[in-house]
Amino acid sequence: MHLPQHQQMLREAGKHGGIAAVMKIIEQENSAALHVETGERETLSQRVFLHQPARDIPMKGFVKHVDWAKVEAATRLAQRASGTSAASNSSENTNEACELAADIV
Repeated sequence: MHLPQHQQMLREAGKHGGIAAVMKIIEQENSAALHVETGERETLSQRVFLHQPARDIPMKGFVKHVDWAKVEAATRLAQRASGTSAASNSSENTNEACELAADIV
């Protein structure tokens, strides 16, 4: 995910030398926000989409159905197990809960 200042830079790319220049800055300052397209650290094939993409692209799958009651229950269990509140729950716990409750094709 892009940091707020990088989101703003992308919106105002013309002021910062264009999209290519902004992407270079983002790559230097927050490389985790960008997918690795090739090599052993490639990340594109691990993406899960909410809807089936219209074209053939690298991905792990797409969500066919989400049981939101299961998401809520799994999130509560994860929060209890990690001792966090809903406000401080990590995105990793939420992602794991969604994977449990979603039918990924």
